[in-house]
Amino acid sequence: MTWKGISKTLAAVIAIIIVIIAILGAYYAYVSRVVTPTVAVTTTVTTTVVTTTTVVTSPASPTTSPTPTQTVTTTPTTATVITTPKPSKVFHKRAVLLTIEDPVSRTSMLQSGTADFGEIPIESIPSLLGQKMNGFEIVMDKVPPEPRILGAILNCYKGREIFNNSLVRQALAYATPYELIIETVAEGYMVPLHVIIPRGLLGYTEYGIIN
Repeated sequence: MTWKGISKTLAAVIAIIIVIIAILGAYYAYVSRVVTPTVAVTTTVTTTVVTTTTVVTSPASPTTSPTPTQTVTTTPTTATVITTPKPSKVFHKRAVLLTIEDPVSRTSMLQSGTADFGEIPIESIPSLLGQKMNGFEIVMDKVPPEPRILGAILNCYKGREIFNNSLVRQALAYATPYELIIETVAEGYMVPLHVIIPRGLLGYTEYGIIN
C-alpha cells in the first residue's frame, strides 16, 4: 500500500515537473518570437525619423517679403492745396455786437456806416434800400418768411357777452381786412395766417379753409 502511494506521488511530481518545463519552454519560445520583430520595427522607425527630419530641415526661404514698392506715400498734393486757401472775400478778425433799443438810432447807424447790419423797422426799409456809402450799398437780406405768429387774442371766456359766441368770432374773422393790414402796416413783408400752424411748418394746410 505504501509503495503504491509513493509511486503515485512520484508520478504526480514528475508530471508536474514536466508540465512546468513545457510551460517554460513555450514561454521562452514565445518571447524569442516576439522580441525578434521588435528589432526590425525599431530599425524602420529610426529610418523614418531620419527621413522626416530631412524633410523638416528644408524650409522654403521667404523671398516674398520686402516688395511693397507700389505704396508710395510721398505725393500729398491735396495737403498743399488745402494749406493755400484763396478766399474771394476778406475775413473779419472780430465782430462787435451792440444792443440798440431805439429803432431810429439803429437806422442812423446803418446809414452812416457805423453798423454793418441791423434790424430796421419795416417803415424805414424803402428809404434805406439803394443808398451807397464808401463803395457799399444797403440791401435787404431776402430770406424766406419766418414762421412767427403775430396777432391779438380775444377774451372768449364765460362772462363776455359778445365774443363768447362762436358765430360772432367767425364773423369778425371774415370781416378783418388781412391784405390791407399787410400792405399798409407790414409793407407787404408778411403773409396772412388762416390756420393755427404757420406756413413753413410741418402740418400746414389750407384744405377746407375759406380765405
